[in-house]
Amino acid sequence: MGTKLLTGLAAVAATAAAIAMFAVAIGSAGGCASILSIPDRSPDWCNRPGNVHDFCDDFDHADAGGAWQQGVLPGTSLDFTTEGETPPNAAALGTAPQALGSPTVVGIFKQFDDQKFDHVVVGVDVRFNDADLRAEAGLESQLGFLLLEDQDFCIGVVLTPGRIGMVFRAHQLDCTGVGNLPADAGEIIDDAGLTAFAPVGPIPTLKQWVHIKLDVKRNANGSGDVGFTMNYPGVLAPPQIPAGYLTGNAPPLVALATSVVGPTGKIDVQFDNVTIDFPKN
Repeated sequence: MGTKLLTGLAAVAATAAAIAMFAVAIGSAGGCASILSIPDRSPDWCNRPGNVHDFCDDFDHADAGGAWQQGVLPGTSLDFTTEGETPPNAAALGTAPQALGSPTVVGIFKQFDDQKFDHVVVGVDVRFNDADLRAEAGLESQLGFLLLEDQDFCIGVVLTPGRIGMVFRAHQLDCTGVGNLPADAGEIIDDAGLTAFAPVGPIPTLKQWVHIKLDVKRNANGSGDVGFTMNYPGVLAPPQIPAGYLTGNAPPLVALATSVVGPTGKIDVQFDNVTIDFPKN
């Protein structure tokens, strides 16, 4: 239960001192949503007939954000009243500009104590309103925005100045922090043979909603089959998890965040219509 994300985010938050719309109506029933293969949306999206998930949050209810724990460092912002992909609301997470090597994070996260990490599918609508990521002294910044955690293993989806990437971490106390990358880095494999960074897609157009899905299935040998999709051109095949890393002994944990390391300018990321499922296969 005391996972690395709880150590890296919730425990920090507990110190109290520390942590347009793209799819416009075009007059037809399908609209841009149908063109992009996004289901047509309406208020109270999670309550639509047939929209059944193990967990769903559209942030449109009176206690928006109440289903999540929060971690907020100085120089960050968290709001649930911004306009969403489906009206009225979305979760908006932001950070102030950071100098080279300076980290900060704001996030919401949820641990599913009634589940084990066998097969987890996370879907979320994301809009990068401001993503001023920079390179300096041969290093470039990272923005971590989606995290899925098993016991002693973390899968993160990150944004860099030129692409979206995926990172794996094992045996580390903090899953939420990101580090600088060599400028224009391709795939990076660490000394243990684990993917430290791999490009999985291009940066979406700013202020445009995109739907992202992360699908991770644990195999009997502790390896993981990883799927990553985004309704935007240029998505690449994600890295796969080697044998022995996924234990399946602990509840999975999901986090949405703006976790950055400088050099950055203003960061503003919105999340809406979060779905989390635990298929039994």
